[in-house]
Amino acid sequence: MATSTSDETVFTQQQRREIAGRARTLHERLEGPSNDPGPDPEISPTTILDEWEGLFADEEQFSERLSADGIRRGDIESESAATKWPSDVPLPAWLETIEELIEYLRSSDPTRYSSTPDDVPFRELLTGFSEFARSRLGTLSVPDESVEPLVEGLTRRFHALCVRPLYVEFKSFVEHFDPELAAADPDEFDDPPTEYYEEFIDAMFAHGMSNLCVEYPVLARQIAVIIDNWVDAVSELCRRIRDDTPALKARFDIDGSVTSLEPLSTDAHAKGRIPVRVSFGSRDVIYKPRGVDGGVALYEVLERVSERTSVATFQSPEYLPRDGYGWMEPIAYDDLADTDAVRRYYEQAGLLTCVAYALNMTDCQYENLLVDGESPMVVDGETAFHPSLDPAAMPTPTEVSTVAHSTILSTLLAPWSVGDPRTPSDDDAGVPHAGFGSSSERAFKDVSKPGIEAANTDVMTVEEVRPEVNLTTNTASTADGDHPPVSYTEALVEGFTEAYDTIRSLHEDGAFFSDVLPSTLVDGLENRLVYRATARYGSILRSAAARDPLRDGARLSVEYEKLAVPFFDGRIDADGYWPLYAAERRALRRRDFPRFASSPTSSTVTHDRNELPVDVDTPGFDRCRQRVASMSDDDRDRQAWLLQYAFGPQVPGPAPEPDVSAEVFGATAKTLFEEVLDAGIETPDGDAWVSISPTKTGIDLYPTDFSLYHGRGGIALAAAALFETTGETRYRTVAEEVLSPVLDAIEDGGPPPNLGGMLGVGSVVYTLTVISELLDADEYRRAARSAADVVTESHVTNDETFDVLEGAAGTMLGLLAYYDRHGDESVLDRAVACGERLLDGRVLEDGYRVWRTAEDEPPLTGFSHGACGIGYALARLAEATGDERFLDATREALAFESALYDPNQNNWAKSHEDPSYDDKWCHGRSGMALARLGIADALDDSDLHNAAIDALSETARAEPSNMDHVCCGNFGRVEALLVGARRGPLDGSHAIELARRCLTRRDAHGEFSMTGHTATFPNPMFFHGLSGVVYSLLRLENPDRLPSVLLLE
Repeated sequence: MATSTSDETVFTQQQRREIAGRARTLHERLEGPSNDPGPDPEISPTTILDEWEGLFADEEQFSERLSADGIRRGDIESESAATKWPSDVPLPAWLETIEELIEYLRSSDPTRYSSTPDDVPFRELLTGFSEFARSRLGTLSVPDESVEPLVEGLTRRFHALCVRPLYVEFKSFVEHFDPELAAADPDEFDDPPTEYYEEFIDAMFAHGMSNLCVEYPVLARQIAVIIDNWVDAVSELCRRIRDDTPALKARFDIDGSVTSLEPLSTDAHAKGRIPVRVSFGSRDVIYKPRGVDGGVALYEVLERVSERTSVATFQSPEYLPRDGYGWMEPIAYDDLADTDAVRRYYEQAGLLTCVAYALNMTDCQYENLLVDGESPMVVDGETAFHPSLDPAAMPTPTEVSTVAHSTILSTLLAPWSVGDPRTPSDDDAGVPHAGFGSSSERAFKDVSKPGIEAANTDVMTVEEVRPEVNLTTNTASTADGDHPPVSYTEALVEGFTEAYDTIRSLHEDGAFFSDVLPSTLVDGLENRLVYRATARYGSILRSAAARDPLRDGARLSVEYEKLAVPFFDGRIDADGYWPLYAAERRALRRRDFPRFASSPTSSTVTHDRNELPVDVDTPGFDRCRQRVASMSDDDRDRQAWLLQYAFGPQVPGPAPEPDVSAEVFGATAKTLFEEVLDAGIETPDGDAWVSISPTKTGIDLYPTDFSLYHGRGGIALAAAALFETTGETRYRTVAEEVLSPVLDAIEDGGPPPNLGGMLGVGSVVYTLTVISELLDADEYRRAARSAADVVTESHVTNDETFDVLEGAAGTMLGLLAYYDRHGDESVLDRAVACGERLLDGRVLEDGYRVWRTAEDEPPLTGFSHGACGIGYALARLAEATGDERFLDATREALAFESALYDPNQNNWAKSHEDPSYDDKWCHGRSGMALARLGIADALDDSDLHNAAIDALSETARAEPSNMDHVCCGNFGRVEALLVGARRGPLDGSHAIELARRCLTRRDAHGEFSMTGHTATFPNPMFFHGLSGVVYSLLRLENPDRLPSVLLLE
């Protein structure tokens, strides 16, 4: 620790100026007045500049960011180096607060504060902070003991801020006296010692706190600001209780004095304000430090709509609105009586979803919904009549924002997230823990935070823990257990559709906006504008509590700059909302969660009651009118399907007997491609697409990437195939437009370096190579060659996936597709590097050297993730190089799979641990036979060839899959059967008949059976959607003109 300060005063004047100057963020210094020169900063200006620039993909993006605020690089370094508060500016008031805190601690006995629970690290010191804050409250209008829960909540806020620097200082303290003990494992002790911990706490109270502030000036500032804001917020609450008590008694029938003030959140807004449960003897009321008119309006509409349906009528909680704040009747969780009650609950849940959709209400995630008997109750209606924002201006992919904000997904009542793992981790979209819970079992957030083991002992250590999510209060349950939505989707959808039809009918009769939602209901209402997910702000606040950001305000600014990145990396394609970022910084600086406000009838946006130079695109009430006016049968079916699909996709039956002629394959392909184009979403970079895939917790929205699997590559390939087979130039134009962003990215430095033949850079090389051939356009060959350069030795060496889908094997196949057509030894060298990695990356499994392609699974059989797919890629490489090592590895991979072959099934088990027998391209017989056909040519192995044909004969006899798409469904089988017919004696009619059965299903039901696909929400992608079907139908008619994509020919 630093040396002690003088006993005459807490800090010298020079120390005050240095602490205050270093605590200023870089943004504050750049905005002026500038700091004065002082001692060298703890973190070098060059390091800060490098870390800031490192947030951005390239120098151009960083330069654009600096230009947005008129910042020069030299200014960053000079302002980061200046560490003293400006001499001509009065010192900030928070310095006085921190000095008074330190004097308070010096005069206090640490043992006085040891009653705080043991699980709070450094409890004596942090409780001392909180007790100091309590001492500044003065005389209150409530009993002193009623404030105790607020004090405890404040202590936990200090824990989130202080634990990391305090832990580092404590470990240094112990290590100075006993290095061995500092490194000890707490598990080695039955009763861990506390001698050094007690000495450390004593030192902190005596002089260490002042030293801590000198070393961590940002921490000092934030502690003081939290204290000042807490004192103001608690004092304000107590005044409001005093002033409103008569009205509270009249509205809520309370009696007696206040007994407890319990904080209901740790997410502070507006200078430390949080909701509080105020207990008056036997009755409670909820204080909200913001307007409650949104909740009043929401429940009025819910009640009026439900009265006009067969769904049980919603009962509104009591509210007492005040100017800028309000009071609300508590909502409590209550079990349901029986399954009939559960069904009624889900009917109401469906109605709630529809009303939330109509009112453009967002943020109804798990913390904002309670199961109150047969009613799903929204806790906070502050986002009702949410304004409409340009999807291009949101910090998520434009196509995802467009889908989310035009559907029931925006309510967050149903679980969804952005599914592509290649999207940036800070995408502010979706919610895995939705408003309607599916299980009350323990669940954990996806983020982690530092936790302390053996807290407040000499051997305490830090471990990363995932916070638990309480899902017990938003999951419908009876005494017999949970009743998740998946078991009641029929009731959920019935409630939704009845409410939808009722609202639509009322509007058509001119009654909805006169009798149910008159404009008077939103007059004067202030609601919340959600620009980013609360979780994103939480992530910033956690990273801002690390040591370096607390040591230097310039370094703290780098953490805030993570919020600026989407404005310059293409995720946000509009600059109208840039001023929101400055407001976000101001809130985060005081450890608040930013909260923007708007009005349903105005385009104005405010923060801290100050108007910002930002206008929403459409005010909330106008958006509500637009949505209700646009209600239709198609929209109802689209929303109802999403609601049902999010909780439990229905399993379709097998494809019916064929009743469609093969003569329509080409015409049908053209019709289906029109559906692909109609599904396009307009973005600043041209049309983009979204596909949907179910997960264990909901659904994923996959934004268009560059890949063949679920990206532009697959859609463009279908367009190019249509041009090749029809000669119609419009398809060539479509292919060019779809690929334009891909070519732009390659010109700017290449596609993302992820490996893979279906998902990664290999798929980009492959699709561009094939399309250059189909369009006879050399620019795509050149782009494919440039994309190949992305495959570097470091990328290949670090590959741990290995497989065809997203590993070195698939990348190698993409490179070989180019090499086979155009030569180029450099491309072959990159393919060889992939092959070498595959040889080196093998593990021993049951006596065979094969590949572990997933962390949580043993080596697999199969094409997309398994041994034969990788073996096929190595066989192709052996053909190109003549290197027998690659063929030997192929033979060993086949031997591994042969050990898992069951002649009774005429199929291969998935792994030694999973004896399932699939028949798909990705897993099981179809793909494994396809791989063997490809390998047989390379090995000139007639026995292998015959085994593959025999397996495909079994596929031809088998009942069709209940799914139709290419990856896991019937059209994957179609391709395997087609290849079998072209390379062997298999009857070619099998592939055609299976395709006919799929088309018959479409004619009968109006749609194929595919992942995330319905007539009102088509899946446009290749492996799970329509583009793959288009290509398959065209290839059935033109097998000599179109290569086998599933073999990456």
